[in-house]
Amino acid sequence: MIADSAKIGTDRSALIIEDALDMRMIVFDMLRTLGFSEIAEAGSREEAVKLVANRTRGYDLIVVDYRLPDGDGVTTINSIRANLPAGTEPPEILIITWHSEEVYVRTAQELNVRTFLAKPISLNQLKEKVTYLLAMRAQRPGSIRSARQATPIS
Repeated sequence: MIADSAKIGTDRSALIIEDALDMRMIVFDMLRTLGFSEIAEAGSREEAVKLVANRTRGYDLIVVDYRLPDGDGVTTINSIRANLPAGTEPPEILIITWHSEEVYVRTAQELNVRTFLAKPISLNQLKEKVTYLLAMRAQRPGSIRSARQATPIS
């Protein structure tokens, strides 16, 4: 269990895009443990794009499985970015996959995705990646988050 003082914060939101219900539940529980107060779930690219497009405030983090029944990571990430409501800050994206071959690493880099995790994932691995991503988000020019709010999880 993570101490309350080590949680990311209660004003963070995430979207999990994963077709396997058991993995989606695991990631949901991990994000809740890390302090995310708002977590949405999608089992497909189409469902995720609808959630993103119909939201007035952007997500802080999107965790996306690289392989979905209706599209791969490239299609999913590009669709999400194309459907962000005007004026919302782009989310940080974390790809999760059973594949860690160089082609997947290269694809993530081409999509300007800062990091990915190979399944199975642990809470400590997720914590490390999310801490990094939220710190990078806070450093973006024009970010609505202050660096103080993205203090790494200890």
